[in-house]
Amino acid sequence: YYNKSSIKNGFIDIFLLSKCKYLIGDSSGMSMAPLMFRKRSLYTNVSELHSMSFIDSIYKPIIIMKKFKLLQTNEYLPYSFVLKKKLSEVDNVDILNKLGYDIEDNSEDELLNATNEMDYLIDNKEYLDRDINLEKKFNDILIRYNYYPLQKSKISHYFLKKNIDLLN
Repeated sequence: YYNKSSIKNGFIDIFLLSKCKYLIGDSSGMSMAPLMFRKRSLYTNVSELHSMSFIDSIYKPIIIMKKFKLLQTNEYLPYSFVLKKKLSEVDNVDILNKLGYDIEDNSEDELLNATNEMDYLIDNKEYLDRDINLEKKFNDILIRYNYYPLQKSKISHYFLKKNIDLLN
């Protein structure tokens, strides 16, 4: 594997990103590098609901959100509750835990399906199984709490369909 090889270096890291079909990544600094080459990213593990307008971009056409849950019951919390309680603004998991909440990274299943959606989008220049009603429900939540709706990016269709209860 390149990551563990003796030839690994910063130049090759950037070179590979310039040649990739797209990047699968989160909000780490390296995931911003493909933008320099006008490459797209499947943006994963997004917890910053309150700053979706900064994420919204043609270069991040598909996004997968993290899920928030109540520690006491392990139940997932609707995104409207997350925004109302400003949980997405808490940037430290330990503090979130002290408040009685936790956050869950995307599952392998969610990542695989979002990757299929991204492949389809890149190859066919259209979204796979897009559901405008589910997208509207998500955007309506953002608008209800005075945030801008997504205009250029879309939440993974599979993720929205699988987690429709989070859109209440």
